[in-house]
Amino acid sequence: MPPKGTKYKQPLLLPNRLASFDRQRKPVAQLPRSDYSINRILLQNIQRKRGVALKSSKASSSLILLLCLLLLSACSQDGKKLKPFDPKKSTRIKIMYDSPGYYDQDYGRYLSAKYPNLEVEVASTDTLFGKPSSEYKKFIQNENPDVLLLTPDLYEEYVLAGKLMPLDELITQDAFDIENIQPFIVEYLKEKGEGKIYGLANSFYSLGLYYNIDLFRKHGIETPRNGMTWEEVAALAGRFPHSGSGDDRVYGLQVDGDYSPALNLLLSLTGTQNLRLVDKDGSKLLLDTASVKSAYEKTVDMLASGSLYADPIDKTLQIGDTLEGFLERDPFLMNKVAMTIRPSWYMSDIRGFSSGPKKHKPASYGVATVPVDPSNPGASAHVGLSKIFCVSASASNPGAAWEFVKYVNGGELAAIKSKTDLPELPARTAAKEDKDGRSLEAFYSLKPNISFHPLTEDVPRAFLLDWDKTVSEQTTAAIEGKISSEAALKSIQSEGQAKLAKAGSAESKKS
Repeated sequence: MPPKGTKYKQPLLLPNRLASFDRQRKPVAQLPRSDYSINRILLQNIQRKRGVALKSSKASSSLILLLCLLLLSACSQDGKKLKPFDPKKSTRIKIMYDSPGYYDQDYGRYLSAKYPNLEVEVASTDTLFGKPSSEYKKFIQNENPDVLLLTPDLYEEYVLAGKLMPLDELITQDAFDIENIQPFIVEYLKEKGEGKIYGLANSFYSLGLYYNIDLFRKHGIETPRNGMTWEEVAALAGRFPHSGSGDDRVYGLQVDGDYSPALNLLLSLTGTQNLRLVDKDGSKLLLDTASVKSAYEKTVDMLASGSLYADPIDKTLQIGDTLEGFLERDPFLMNKVAMTIRPSWYMSDIRGFSSGPKKHKPASYGVATVPVDPSNPGASAHVGLSKIFCVSASASNPGAAWEFVKYVNGGELAAIKSKTDLPELPARTAAKEDKDGRSLEAFYSLKPNISFHPLTEDVPRAFLLDWDKTVSEQTTAAIEGKISSEAALKSIQSEGQAKLAKAGSAESKKS
């Protein structure tokens, strides 16, 4: 039974135990994670509204400023008094979340135990999976939830548009523990919020370069280190022998993702260099630049070298599929690949692989940071926030909404969930090891690239799946020497542009 206080807008969706392997719980939009993305500051608004009064004498000016600051601690946007949350009274808020089932699994059962009188209505974003950010904005406008879950780009956009309630004064007033949240997360939220905090994140995603220690030792090759560039990783992958076939063939590197090996690699290379592949409107591909051309040439060269695992992995969950059977299709787990780029939760895949009926012997492995851009080695597009909890400036019950945001981002819930396998890394711990004692340093070593904008937030997923076929076909032709890399990229641009226009037209008709 669902916990008391949870109101569902659709039937309860029970999460598949293999859901994380199928779509990696891509919330809101997604990264290359992915992959799987708007308020003028309240203080500025109030200061502008009261600007005339502040021109009086120094004494009266100081007094009025003090009164304004006092008002800030109890006000939300447009001067509305923030009614304190009373846990003894029946209260109702609406939140946006992946689905009611995931909300129950992630927060509902804990929140209802602590606040039995708080009724939470879940506005499900499940149908928005794979759609551009414009669809999320329409959803928010129609549903008007009290608590918003935003991607970094939407967060920044809503800050500038005055659609979020500022939290700095509330954090101070309620003595909310923000000191134990990863500093780079707080810094990131402030940078996106014009120096202020308008939302909180309780987790972050981070990809790492996993490597099979046994294979490196067998072939006498030094293992990867943190901070390597793509050129260094490619050179390392190329040192593994290209001989052998079938189960005897070992590849140096696999770049995992939702698409073909060619598009997965191209997105990884361009993401590392912080290159934008589509304009801000999501209507024009931007592949005709020297930087993208260089990245595509590297894509073709790396795939042509034979050192990359280039067979698409079947990630479709079949009827009767087991976790073990699903993971047996993974070349890294089957010791066919020396290195692979995967998210932090891949560690739980490895543990699950060794605990099945067949008792597969897990490889001895380590994790280094993902390849970095030498011009910005401390940041990465493959580290970031997938969801930020915010209180809407138009929330009907901002006090209860803030209480919800505090709880799901607080230390109490973090402690409860610290011993479970999570799809992302917790924001509240500087954990050095996972529960098996394996180092997590690589995942905490890089900061998010503040200016990175993922392609997946601007274009429909249907376009990406269709365009992926073009990228794969043209890249294969370039690898086989049938066409040049330059000609292949021109076709990828022109055919992709036509498909993007078609996908955009289809989305417009739906809305």
